[in-house]
Amino acid sequence: MKLPLTTLLAVGLAALASVALAAGSPGDTLLRLAAKAGQVRSIQTEFTQEKRLSIFKQILLSKGEFAFQRPRSLRWEYLEPVRSGFILHGDSGKRWNELAGETQDFSVRKDPIMQLVSSQILLWTTLDLKALSRTYTIAVKSDAPAVLLFTPRAAEVGPIAGLCITFTPDDAAIAVIEILEGQGDSTTIRFHGTRLNDDIDPGVFTRP
Repeated sequence: MKLPLTTLLAVGLAALASVALAAGSPGDTLLRLAAKAGQVRSIQTEFTQEKRLSIFKQILLSKGEFAFQRPRSLRWEYLEPVRSGFILHGDSGKRWNELAGETQDFSVRKDPIMQLVSSQILLWTTLDLKALSRTYTIAVKSDAPAVLLFTPRAAEVGPIAGLCITFTPDDAAIAVIEILEGQGDSTTIRFHGTRLNDDIDPGVFTRP
């Protein structure tokens, strides 16, 4: 069972694969954001995803939940319209799709797609500026609230034309991710009800 392409785009590429500072961009804004990210031990949040395709008039709406706990525990789950997602704890995890009736174990050492997705989410949640260095140029669109614009440096990121990341007013978490694709397609993920540094039930990262 493979995750849908839209899931990989939203989770993997929107997770800020890598970043190179654009000339003249305010580095102090990025350092401020990175300092805030360094204080985060855990994240629990809900999200709403809006998918716009140029061939359809209707917006495709999904809802779900995301959880993260240092050092390497993740859960990304769509609850509507179909329950699907994955969990990662260390180097192993599970992925599932209720519509297909499938649940599979995986190891990031043997599954390059899940290795890519999970590693990029970890970079996103920790905002590791040293590691975020190669694939995108970045511009600071706004300092308060912080809004960052990412532009791919090469075609290796596939259909992604750019990303816009908006942070919460206190810089503590991402509020909105906008993924711009070719031919007018786009994906917008809005996070809400975010809770930082709360204790998380270990089962969140072990059971589908």
